[in-house]
Amino acid sequence: MNINQLKYVIKLADTKNFTKAAEELYISQPTLSQQVKLLEKEFGVMLFIRNRKKEVTLTEAGNDFVYYAERILSDIDKLQVALGNYCSPNSGKIRVGLLWTFGYANIDKCMNEFNKRYPLVKIKVYINGSSVLLDELQDNELDCAFVTGNYTKGDHDLINFDLVSQSDILAIMSKKHHLSERTYITAQDLDREMIMMVSKKSNIYPVLKKSLSVPDTNPIIIGESSQADVCLQIAESGLAIAFISAQVMEYANGRDIKGVPFKPTIKRNIYLATMADSYKNNIISMFREFVINYSHNLKK
Repeated sequence: MNINQLKYVIKLADTKNFTKAAEELYISQPTLSQQVKLLEKEFGVMLFIRNRKKEVTLTEAGNDFVYYAERILSDIDKLQVALGNYCSPNSGKIRVGLLWTFGYANIDKCMNEFNKRYPLVKIKVYINGSSVLLDELQDNELDCAFVTGNYTKGDHDLINFDLVSQSDILAIMSKKHHLSERTYITAQDLDREMIMMVSKKSNIYPVLKKSLSVPDTNPIIIGESSQADVCLQIAESGLAIAFISAQVMEYANGRDIKGVPFKPTIKRNIYLATMADSYKNNIISMFREFVINYSHNLKK
């Protein structure tokens, strides 16, 4: 048994399909099948139930295998991070959680600059929503994470939240929309208007929903999305009004879209979240300091 075999079984359990798992692992389907069979032969148990369509389901033994395999791989990551503290202070590994819209918030530029300054630090990224990233941070699956929300000092005893970006939420629409020339837009202006609501997974959702829950305001919600490209396309097509941050809107130059400030103002704050005891890790401390300084320089 080796580390790659653990990864193969976990991926196959996730996709439930040999062909798809092989594609995502960048190996051939016969190789994947062979490696799984070798493991089953080594342990003398069936890990998967196969059918004719190359689809699989985990056996009871397979479920146990995946559970422990994930723990082993997680512990290996933790071991690499821990040993990194004993290496050169400018070398090691860091696991960073990113938002889906990280490219619109200068986070990509910040990480690129960090990589240039510290080329011996290996960065491994994981992309997900804020709530999932925070859970993974607390479960020690991440070393730090960029998340959205509204946090102040002392909100959380175990996590530090450093504000790195702040942007107003805009209502975006086609330039041909009758509200596009407004100085700002309120909830009342959206009565009976078709809108694309932000995703329920977004920290903006409860704030925006509360703002829209006023008397005589009944917008027609056609769907939910916080994916920037989807919102921009929906608005540009004239299908509905969507909501994005002013920071994202900066990347919409040349498109037939108008962004109008929404009142009352809703802020989209992005924080770098790190565990309170992360100062013990040289690489995490170095990364945190770099991100904070980088964000401060952008604000000047």
